[in-house]
Amino acid sequence: MNRAQQKSTTRERILGVAVRRMRELGLDGAGVNAVMKAAGLTHGGFYSHFESRDDLAVQALVEATRQQRQHWISGIEKTPCEQRAAHLAARYLSPTHRNNSDTSCPVPSIAGDLAHASEPLRQAFQEELLETVQTLQVLLDDEGGTSARREAMGTMALCIGGMVMARAVADRELSDEILAAARALAGEVKHREAS
Repeated sequence: MNRAQQKSTTRERILGVAVRRMRELGLDGAGVNAVMKAAGLTHGGFYSHFESRDDLAVQALVEATRQQRQHWISGIEKTPCEQRAAHLAARYLSPTHRNNSDTSCPVPSIAGDLAHASEPLRQAFQEELLETVQTLQVLLDDEGGTSARREAMGTMALCIGGMVMARAVADRELSDEILAAARALAGEVKHREAS
């Protein structure tokens, strides 16, 4: 492996650790010292791969969000259009997704921190949010209707908000109830619009 390949591999390792830690621990999990230690590297080598802690956090957020988006919508086009929002909500608002924060969507873990985060991080979140909305908009309305954007944004808000609440409570039974209620509501919305 040549030097450029080694540098690229090391950078990907750092980014991978940052993504996992951000999912598990929020923005604080993407701190330089903790990430480099978890990657088995020294703090001094960090700046040859990233400009700053903020740069790492932005890139980790973008990477984690893109991975989650691909996983979340994978194969959804095989589901009838009128059932897609409910199907997406069922995938997202599952106990498995709640319990496996190290491989799940990063947004519920960092949602509270984003309002006070740096402008570049908030901008990156906004861009990824809008990319996900556009993707869902197409998937949720084969005919390109005007309500598709609202449905896409509402589905995301319901999923993320439901997951934040489900993870925040101490009682597992209540957490399960929150997830079930949000899943049910996602299915009812499309049903009400159709009738």
